[in-house]
Amino acid sequence: GHAIVSVDQSQLEPRVQTAITGEPLLLETFAAGESIYRNVGAPLFGIPKDKLSKKHPAYGASKLFILSGNYGAGANKQYAQLVEAGVKSQIPGREEEPITLEEVKTLRRRLETEILPCTARFKDETCALVTQYGYAETVFGWRRKAVNWHPRDYKQLLSLNNHRIQSAAFGIVKRALLRIKKRFLAEG
Repeated sequence: GHAIVSVDQSQLEPRVQTAITGEPLLLETFAAGESIYRNVGAPLFGIPKDKLSKKHPAYGASKLFILSGNYGAGANKQYAQLVEAGVKSQIPGREEEPITLEEVKTLRRRLETEILPCTARFKDETCALVTQYGYAETVFGWRRKAVNWHPRDYKQLLSLNNHRIQSAAFGIVKRALLRIKKRFLAEG
């Protein structure tokens, strides 16, 4: 016979990021079974957690910051995505206008320095490792070589940092699927 297996990877990469970085806010959030997008978005956008529903624009913006940041999106890309999503400015008197690029840059700095500082240190660690060894390495030992590396090559740094998180997530899924296959074969 055959079997169809459905696998839910709900927030797998943010969970891997949390495990690797030890980010306190994310550890507390996952332990409590709460939404990382709400718990990061509330302090980032200055909105009480109980007011930050999935329908609130700041919820989606928080999700975008977390996920696209891990995938290597820079401020310009995030700005374009936030404008497209209809996120409004937080500047008093301009609340009906689209968010500005400067606001996005400020939010990114706050996210890294105030809200998720361990994640920012992880990125700095990636930069140091790549500068020293010429590659980024995952917790499984998989390496990705840097090409024409320069520590100020922010785009490549984000890509290499993403490699460390995304490849670790892939490794977890791969190992889980192999265990499932082995169990299916053993149990018939």
